[in-house]
Amino acid sequence: MVASGSFDTTIILWQLGESTNAVLDWTPRKRRSVCYLTFSPDGLRVLSRSCTRQCRIWDVDAGAELGRLENSSEAIWSPDGAFLASFVDRARRIRMWHGQTYTELYTLPISALHILFSSNGRQLFTWDSVRFSVWDVASGLLIRTGHTHSPCALLSAQGALAAVLTDVAI
Repeated sequence: MVASGSFDTTIILWQLGESTNAVLDWTPRKRRSVCYLTFSPDGLRVLSRSCTRQCRIWDVDAGAELGRLENSSEAIWSPDGAFLASFVDRARRIRMWHGQTYTELYTLPISALHILFSSNGRQLFTWDSVRFSVWDVASGLLIRTGHTHSPCALLSAQGALAAVLTDVAI
């Protein structure tokens, strides 16, 4: 399945391999352009973000709105779908949300440019061009921090810091 969002405020889900591709076509109540989409790990929900920084979670089958992440952008799901992490303001602070009820759990006391869950979903890795941090998802407690010289970093499949790059050639 492929999701597409548009400046005309619609979100369309396309079922690949079917003769009729448009599965759902819904328009948010307030006309806001759709700038970002991501599926939940189980594929049953899709998160949309408007260009005015409002995230909504939708039921794929019914097209119904399930919840909102207020003042959020660029949200990502944990691998098991139990959590959502999002940037919550222009300072790029990170907020953790419950993945089923969409209630706020906590806000991390830092700003970052990038966020990534470990493959087991137990840690959240945040980084920018100066530092990286590893957080315990369940508690929001800092596990480890360090300095970087580049906004490029990797996590191993086991969730350990594998590399922080200092020079990037494209």
